[in-house]
Amino acid sequence: MGQYFHIERTEHPEKLKALYYLRYQVFCEERGIIPKQLCPDQLEIDEYDDVSFHFAAYYKKDWEITGTVRLVRGDVLEQLPLGKKCRIDSALLPTDIDCSKCAEISRLAVSKRMRRRSSDGDYPEEKEDDGDSRSKCEKRAKFPEIILGLYKALYHETKHHGIEHWFAAMEPSLVKLLRRINIQFKEIGPEVDYYGPVKPYIARVSDIERLLYTQNPELYVNFTNGLDPAYSPEFSRQ
Repeated sequence: MGQYFHIERTEHPEKLKALYYLRYQVFCEERGIIPKQLCPDQLEIDEYDDVSFHFAAYYKKDWEITGTVRLVRGDVLEQLPLGKKCRIDSALLPTDIDCSKCAEISRLAVSKRMRRRSSDGDYPEEKEDDGDSRSKCEKRAKFPEIILGLYKALYHETKHHGIEHWFAAMEPSLVKLLRRINIQFKEIGPEVDYYGPVKPYIARVSDIERLLYTQNPELYVNFTNGLDPAYSPEFSRQ
């Protein structure tokens, strides 16, 4: 992981500005799911950006920003975008959930230049046919590096801050993409129109770790590479 993209968390004003402009291009210009009039400076910014960790992916050939995602913090569910915009079925939430140790993954955006094929949709994707006979390892090797890199950065920040659960409001294409590599979220509510049709999801970080460890060990090694040993899962230290 990291052959073509450099991923970093950023707080630098100019880098954040470039990140917000990429979001404008993707969400306002290309997908048309956020009204342009909400972004008069061609920067897609909302009230959650000040309480978020921001991540950017840079293409190493020219160091242009080509992807971004954020991790929104909140002490209670209602402080998260999903908590205000989606209908959450509380019966589907874990009984032991501590919302002060939760965060929402949102505003995942990938530049159009990384989605050149007609089959890519909103995210770069390796097209799979029903008759595709390639092995799982071959398919995983072709999984978009930019998405993997951004999720690895999210994971490391998650571990450093003691976050135990991820929330996300996602469209089916992204859910399917993540499930291909054993990053699985649980649906916790009906579909809503939240800048396009999405459903609310939750994932326990420790469940993702264990599933990757048992089902996709190569990716597990990549995800934990560079992580402070103090934050590594106990089962992998044995």
